[in-house]
Amino acid sequence: TTTTERPIAAITRAGDSIIGICNTIAGGSTGESGYNYPSNENPPNAIDNDINTKYLNFGDSFTGCSGSSPGGINTGFYVTPAISNTSVVAGLLFATANDFSSRDPITVTLEGTNETSTAALDSGASWILIYN
Repeated sequence: TTTTERPIAAITRAGDSIIGICNTIAGGSTGESGYNYPSNENPPNAIDNDINTKYLNFGDSFTGCSGSSPGGINTGFYVTPAISNTSVVAGLLFATANDFSSRDPITVTLEGTNETSTAALDSGASWILIYN
């Protein structure tokens, strides 16, 4: 058999559905969502391909998400790419912000699913660990 290599393309696009999450772990449910970041540093900034914008998720009890201490631990986002829900991840690329290096990610967990409903996306049972 012959295998045809598919071209590498960005899976996420500005405008894709993206939800900020906190109080979560790999394989766990997504925890609380929606209100733990400054209004001008919200989840869509994470995938807008603009290094001049940023997504900041404190994920602590001071900003509305309980159980994340210190702030930022077990936070992140999930994206439903409009391009396809059957894509294969070949890499992960991100930039860090220009202010506090102490807020830069130290560890990254990447999970994937073909689910699209909010209930399934919120459930840890629907996610497959890709990288930790």
